[in-house]
Amino acid sequence: MSTTDSKEIFPFFDLPQEMRDLIYGLLTKTGPVFAMIKPPSASESTIMTFQNIWLTPLLLVNKQFNEEYFDQVCGHRLLCTTTLGSKSNFAVKAPGLDLPENPGSAIKALAKARVLITIDDMSHKELLATFANPLPGILPRLLAMMPQLKTYLQRLHIYGPTLSDSLSHGDDTYLRAVYHHCPTAKKKEREFQARLAELGLANTIAYTPEVVVSSMLSSDIVTRRCGSGAYVVFSAVPGIGGCGIGDERLWCGLHLDPLLVVDEEGQVW
Repeated sequence: MSTTDSKEIFPFFDLPQEMRDLIYGLLTKTGPVFAMIKPPSASESTIMTFQNIWLTPLLLVNKQFNEEYFDQVCGHRLLCTTTLGSKSNFAVKAPGLDLPENPGSAIKALAKARVLITIDDMSHKELLATFANPLPGILPRLLAMMPQLKTYLQRLHIYGPTLSDSLSHGDDTYLRAVYHHCPTAKKKEREFQARLAELGLANTIAYTPEVVVSSMLSSDIVTRRCGSGAYVVFSAVPGIGGCGIGDERLWCGLHLDPLLVVDEEGQVW
């Protein structure tokens, strides 16, 4: 038996790169982690949510592990999300919010991230105009910070009870906005690519507008506070043949498929 204190170390870097990448992809935490991002030359900041992020202690293993691990997580697992639909039309003012502005890890991650999701909140009718614009507010400056970006999802969010309540009062504004959006998705994609070219940004970004509907997983809707309680999010696709509100297979004229569940702690499943 050896009297030395040396330990046998698994030769991790002798594994093929593909196998190391698979391992890196498993070593993430769901999050969410929030940061205030202020693009260069922008007068306002936007709150960004980072999910499927790296485990910070693993960045200290050694230089090679740090570089490979961070690149793999940011390039293939990381989801960057920000919310549209504020009075400032995408940007959220920084003063009074206890969040770090432009933390180094977030800026480095944005430079490598390949997926960006923006969420338009359709809780107020005047916000519909925001979703009509594929590049609102400071979004062009944000895209300039993400040279590796491959996929941009512009997500229109509707709170389920708001939609059903408006329909019960004979107001189909929200539903018609969804129906108007879907047939024009290709048109919006062409507009997005043309706008990118005008701004001198990469035209290799895949643009996808989509609609989601959320609802609380609780009957206590009235006393719900913002940010509390678990809820489910559905992807929404209009029923065939117009606003088929009377179709028993549809909910308010929409086909719904579960997309994700957010628990009371904000974890996404």
